[in-house]
Amino acid sequence: MKVAVVGANRSGLCAALVLAQAHRVVLLDHRRLRVHSVNAAVSPVDEPEVGHYLEYRSERLRATLYAFDAFQDADLVVVTTPTRYDHQTRTMDTSALDGVLQQALQFNDHAPIVIESSLPTGYTARMSAALACDRLVAAPVLVQRGRVLNDRLHPASLVVGHLSGAGRFYAQALNAALPGPGVVPMFTGPGEAEAIHLFAHKQLLSGHPVSGNHLAHYAYLHHLDLQQLVDGLDRHPPPTDHGQVPVLTPLASWPNAANDENVTKTLLAT
Repeated sequence: MKVAVVGANRSGLCAALVLAQAHRVVLLDHRRLRVHSVNAAVSPVDEPEVGHYLEYRSERLRATLYAFDAFQDADLVVVTTPTRYDHQTRTMDTSALDGVLQQALQFNDHAPIVIESSLPTGYTARMSAALACDRLVAAPVLVQRGRVLNDRLHPASLVVGHLSGAGRFYAQALNAALPGPGVVPMFTGPGEAEAIHLFAHKQLLSGHPVSGNHLAHYAYLHHLDLQQLVDGLDRHPPPTDHGQVPVLTPLASWPNAANDENVTKTLLAT
């Protein structure tokens, strides 16, 4: 099976390395130096074990600068393109991600497109409607800087925001590449998966669980399934020991609970 992974950032490179343990993976990035580094089995990111995996366990992985090369004939597309918080508009800037999705659809008309980037709640549903595509899967990933590859190889949870075949296909492909028994996926709506990721990040940054009233109010505002939010947060690990707060990627680039104005007001009301 061919998997296209977009983004040779920490999360994307580690996702590609994990998936390459069972599948043929093409990693797409526009930065020539990063592409050349990956193809030379030299890590372009400072992450433990990545260099070892590139040198000794990346036979099925190659990197490319060309979208056509990555997306054509891919059976699965995984997108890790970062999103940014715009301080002027107080919204998430998803323009780079929007362009990647359009490009993937241009060259591939059948593969599930899994978005592992940090997302504002409702993004996947809006883009699915705008692009007339039912193959977009919301699966934002929480990883700790310095532990990204380990977190990808041994995920504590897997929340997949798609309730039909595309989401299950992604979960099966990922589990096939993980060591041991893998992880039991939880399937939700796309908005629920986006919100679970947002609240899980908030919990890890604050060191405190999100209140039930907060979840209920947020679910009401965004027409989400409250029970799915509760069940999804139960799958995420508690804050680290000794009061340490992990540095997370790719959310490190945007403020805690940054989403849209209603979301920000709701989450910062604690």
